Amino acid sequence: MGMTLEDVLADPKHRIEEHMVDIADKVIQRHRNAGGGSFLVKLFITPITYSGRKALLVNAVEVEQDSIQGTGQNMDFAHYSVLDEEGKFIFVSQLHSSLLGCEQEELSENNIFDFVQGKDKELITRLLKRTLREQTISEGLFAIIRKNGEKRWSDFNLSVVTLEGKGKAVRLGLCDVTEMTERDLCDQALQQIEKVIAESPSLEILVEKAIQVILGLEDIRTSEIWLASMDSTSLSLSGRASKRDGQNLLKGFSPRFTCNKGEGLPGKVWMERGIVVTRMDSPELGLAFGIPIIAAEKFLGCFICYSIKSLDKLDTTTSFLERVSLKIATPIAHKMKESEYLMLFDISPDPHCILGRDGQIDRYNRAFAALVSRNGLISPNTSILQFVYPEDISRAIRDFISMVNGWNIGPFRSRIANVEGNLRTLLWSAAVSRESMRIIVVGKDVTEQDKAEQELHGALHRLQNAQRIAKLGYWYRPIDSQISVWSEETYNIYERSPSNFLPTMENLKQTFLPDDRYLIEKKPELLLSPNVARGFEHRIITPSGRIKWVRQEVLLVTKDDGTPVKVEGTIQDITERKTYEERLNISYEIFRLAMLASNEMIWHVDLSVNTFTMGKGGQQPLEPENSEEFTIANSWFSTILPNDRQKVWDSLWNVIDDKYKSSWSAEYRRVSADGCLHHYEDRCQVLRDDEGNAIQLVGAALDVTTSRMHLEMIEEQNRLLREIAWAQSHELRAPLTRLLGLAEVSLQYGGGGLSQVRIMELIKESAEELDIIIRSMTEKSNSTQHGTKNDTSGR
Repeated sequence: MGMTLEDVLADPKHRIEEHMVDIADKVIQRHRNAGGGSFLVKLFITPITYSGRKALLVNAVEVEQDSIQGTGQNMDFAHYSVLDEEGKFIFVSQLHSSLLGCEQEELSENNIFDFVQGKDKELITRLLKRTLREQTISEGLFAIIRKNGEKRWSDFNLSVVTLEGKGKAVRLGLCDVTEMTERDLCDQALQQIEKVIAESPSLEILVEKAIQVILGLEDIRTSEIWLASMDSTSLSLSGRASKRDGQNLLKGFSPRFTCNKGEGLPGKVWMERGIVVTRMDSPELGLAFGIPIIAAEKFLGCFICYSIKSLDKLDTTTSFLERVSLKIATPIAHKMKESEYLMLFDISPDPHCILGRDGQIDRYNRAFAALVSRNGLISPNTSILQFVYPEDISRAIRDFISMVNGWNIGPFRSRIANVEGNLRTLLWSAAVSRESMRIIVVGKDVTEQDKAEQELHGALHRLQNAQRIAKLGYWYRPIDSQISVWSEETYNIYERSPSNFLPTMENLKQTFLPDDRYLIEKKPELLLSPNVARGFEHRIITPSGRIKWVRQEVLLVTKDDGTPVKVEGTIQDITERKTYEERLNISYEIFRLAMLASNEMIWHVDLSVNTFTMGKGGQQPLEPENSEEFTIANSWFSTILPNDRQKVWDSLWNVIDDKYKSSWSAEYRRVSADGCLHHYEDRCQVLRDDEGNAIQLVGAALDVTTSRMHLEMIEEQNRLLREIAWAQSHELRAPLTRLLGLAEVSLQYGGGGLSQVRIMELIKESAEELDIIIRSMTEKSNSTQHGTKNDTSGR
């Protein structure tokens, strides 16, 4: 309608404003009717909240004009007193003196303002002046303080009367409405509590406002609220307030901030689950009492209040607090649950949010904001679909519709681009509240989990491939079971499958060769040490009758107290290795026999460990256990003649250091243990790594002393033969030619002028020369034959 009190009240605006305060209820005003006339009404005003706004509910009752025109002749002096314009008592009724706790004579010298305090003095003064000025009836509710300090609520009724000889005065009517007013105040406080419950968004605000409402009670000086912990093991002080000044502020407070059941007043209230009263140490502090807060038989906490009044005067207050406790218990329980949830909601490392049915984000936690926002804030009316990766939008919309309609509440999987632009995969679950039409969505970032699972699947696939390539399987058997669990490759090694073979102990024994079955027939404890792996090699028979060699590494797993738990192990098909070993043994035996048949001495140098091993020819093959350090001072090099030793050592290392050389050879002399000098021809092959570094040397040393002697003899014989040939071709021919010439001269030419004697002398000289040559040749020939015989005998 758009009307205000100014539209219907005939009083001036400032008069109307005077009554828009706490005492405006039951005030009499002049009402202006539609014709412009006025009449008196009594206003009954109640504060209300309408559409979220504070308002006043006004009821008006018409009163008779004559009823407010008082004179001294029609006053009821039993129920009314008379005041002058300053509020001083002119006449005091017996009823009022009893109400104020004073004798009539005392009141005659007092003022009505002596029995009111604070703001009420100002309000009563304004009412008194207004009543005299406008000659209207005024009413109001005020607190009076009796002589003994007790506070009582009275309904004031002020009207103008005329006293003979004294002029105008004010008739004062007082009605004690303490009980009714306190009930009304309690009802108003309960209404405020209901309002607090409805308007408090959190447990903290609910506690704070509830304390203020309780502290508004006249009898309460200090108020506290204690709430139980989430695990119901202790009480904590959640809120407190006091009316007192700073000097005495802490005197009435609880001395601690937490307590257990039975400790202090809060703990006693918890234990008793009822009202508990205790007196303070100082009389000026009065007493303290606690009211439990219980919902669904669960103790949630308690009110602790301090008052200077005695217990018998606190019935209304304690009754009110009990009503408050009942009214606030369930909301507190809900708020506590909500607070716990919101705490977990906010501190959760996983993204959480609350959505409307339209998908807009109503609330979000820090983890969600950090995921999608750089500043930790998300704009209002933002849809959660805004953050979904475009390729996943269609599926996300379908999942959201399914979630809203209750067809499916997850989990749903979608990708979200974070603030860095990287895609994160989230797994969403939801709970739909039909009452609030809200959807609580909980997400879990499974990006790393997905990667880990992919890597795990890849690792498993690689492991299976590795087991298949290495022919390595895994198995285990609980100690109290007869059935083993095999990996896929274990079945492959046995040439079985899970569909046609159950690996029981009996079935497994049948796969062993009879000579090896003792390994499976004995108890594991007899063959194995706890938690120490042991290897076994044995043979198995496949379904096709083929014999395989396998190697098993077996471990007996025990508890800390030594109790066996299970037997586990690996099994590897070593049939191929065994075949190679057999071939290698044959090759080694052939090599060993060849070494025994040879008079060469085989030697080996392992440069990785710097060891030198020398065999002894056919007498003893190469033995690794006879190794020594590879140095120039070892047992072999130290016997080489000093003139040859350094030269041989340097030449060998020149080949070792040259990455492009693969062989070495040398000749040298060596003194044997019996002191004889021997000649050796030595050679070796160099084994290098991929970088060309020498790692192994394998060589053979041959004693060539005898062959060297034979060679020298042959050379000497050749020399003699050459000399014989020279003698035959040159020395023997000269005397023989002379003999032939002398014979020809003597026969053909009669001496050629020489005497027969002279010719004979010349023949004799040539014959002697020829004899000398022949004897020399004979000696050389004999020497050659002798050397040949010696050589033959030496062989």
